[in-house]
Amino acid sequence: MNVIYQNDDSIDSDSALIKTHSKFEDLEKLLEYVRAYNNKLNVKKDDHLYQIAINKFIRFYSGAKLVYAQTENEEYQISKRLYELEEILPVQFVRVSNSEIINLDYVSHFSMSVGGIINIEFKNGTMTSSSRRYLKKIKEILYHEK
Repeated sequence: MNVIYQNDDSIDSDSALIKTHSKFEDLEKLLEYVRAYNNKLNVKKDDHLYQIAINKFIRFYSGAKLVYAQTENEEYQISKRLYELEEILPVQFVRVSNSEIINLDYVSHFSMSVGGIINIEFKNGTMTSSSRRYLKKIKEILYHEK
């Protein structure tokens, strides 16, 4: 797909026009990604409430009956459950365990360890892991397998 960018100072607000052939299979994924780019989630830290763009989160995880939202530099609490987040997060977010959803845009690399654990390192150095049980879903997202 060709991407053409044109700066136009004559318009009042940013907009995008997407022209595709009728057989462009990944159009819905592209549109979902673009629409979610500036959507924000309400999060809490130290009794302060913040609105942060979804694309800034590297992962969401649960622990001690709470759900946390992590950016590259900060960690927040979020009132939504992981299953609720799964329904609203764009395609670059994938569930890697019962207690975690990650943003693939921030993943540096995956590596397999003995015993079938998949180690996941983020670009900021944060580490997490996933079991083999989620490997098929991760591969489907990464390689667009059906």
